[in-house]
Amino acid sequence: MMADRSRALFLILLFSSCTINRLNNEKTVIHLHPADQDLPLCISVTRGAEWSHKFTPGPFVIHIYPQIVFWCEDSLGHFVKTLYITGADGKYGKNTTKARLDDDFFRICFPGWTSRLISAGGHLPSRENPYTDALTSATPQSSFDLFTTLGPAGFPCKIYAEINKSMDYNQAFTEEKTGWVGQPSLIYYTEIPEYLPDKPFILLPIGQGDVQGGLQGNLDGFDTALEMVRDIQAVIQ
Repeated sequence: MMADRSRALFLILLFSSCTINRLNNEKTVIHLHPADQDLPLCISVTRGAEWSHKFTPGPFVIHIYPQIVFWCEDSLGHFVKTLYITGADGKYGKNTTKARLDDDFFRICFPGWTSRLISAGGHLPSRENPYTDALTSATPQSSFDLFTTLGPAGFPCKIYAEINKSMDYNQAFTEEKTGWVGQPSLIYYTEIPEYLPDKPFILLPIGQGDVQGGLQGNLDGFDTALEMVRDIQAVIQ
């Protein structure tokens, strides 16, 4: 009898799925706590049709969400500060890739931002040097509004986003070629020419993060990655 029950339980687990992290349809609101007293800034991200995809190891279903970093630069292209980055508090939880790679995860995930950050003398987040809630939060599972401050960039200033969703493979970016990365990071950009409170500025894709550092100004081979987000807006408040 016990053997039959054990066999039945095994078959249920084998042929059914268990969702580890369900997709959240509600917008998240993130309030960061930067130490500076610069201009309040809101960045709104609206998820697209390809915001997440499912990874199914055995009977489990795991939703993979995009990792995102925002930063600002001055009018001459000098890195000013990181505005926000997902999941950089050193507590990697269920993200086994982050746990295994530590700071190299961010280097590979965000090569454009990493290049700018390191050139400006900054350091990547890691277990030993995690970022605080002035810069990071748990990875949002859906659309979100981010409240932070712009930083001492002055005007005009440039705002960048770099977005990467692991294992988002296609014919151009296969697992054999890219490992766990899939389609490379996409870089979005807008420029705020002057102090214009309550005016939305739309961030548009301008290229991809280059694993050698910096940015490549082409989007050849991308498909689903371009549909991760529907809209990104930055508004000075």
